[in-house]
Amino acid sequence: MKIIRIAFIVLVVAVSLLSLAAGVAKLVMAEPEVAFFDALGVDPRWMIALGLLQVSGAVLVIFKRMRIVAGLLMAAGFAVSALMILLSGNTGFALISALPVVLALLVAFGALRIR
Repeated sequence: MKIIRIAFIVLVVAVSLLSLAAGVAKLVMAEPEVAFFDALGVDPRWMIALGLLQVSGAVLVIFKRMRIVAGLLMAAGFAVSALMILLSGNTGFALISALPVVLALLVAFGALRIR
């Protein structure tokens, strides 16, 4: 059981760092993010909203009682990003980008089981 707890903590840290990095890139309006949103014709305000969603999930995961909500927020952020990648026509990368969605859902639902 101890190994499962350690694996879950590693998963939480990895997913939250990924969400934090993705969110911060959007909040600071990194050039690749701006170009990607612009190419899809998406208003930059949505980039800020998505960045806030991703950063919020990454921060909330610190609090044990908020892990379910945090996992769902991160999963939603990753899902929106994967959908946008799919809409850009990059199907292969969109499929790979769905992996963080699954991992974030494991964080959310793993928090239900691991107490």
